Amino acid sequence: MGAQFSYKNFLRHVPNELLEKYFSSKNINLGIYFKKLKKDRESIIFQTITKLPQKQQSIVEMEFQDINAMACEGAHYFGG
Repeated sequence: MGAQFSYKNFLRHVPNELLEKYFSSKNINLGIYFKKLKKDRESIIFQTITKLPQKQQSIVEMEFQDINAMACEGAHYFGG
């Protein structure tokens, strides 16, 4: 069983360009220019996610948890 999901930890490890691609693929416009986002990026992205409608928030969180679980399993499998 993997570690408990944390938005802060997840967002810290996922590059901006992948987050941008994820939200774009879901047609979710956070109003964030990811290419220039550096300082406090985890907080900014998290705060913006919490402003989405509840249904979208739930989907994003569920998918991020799934991605995180797969990443953790991969790291464990490869000895990381």
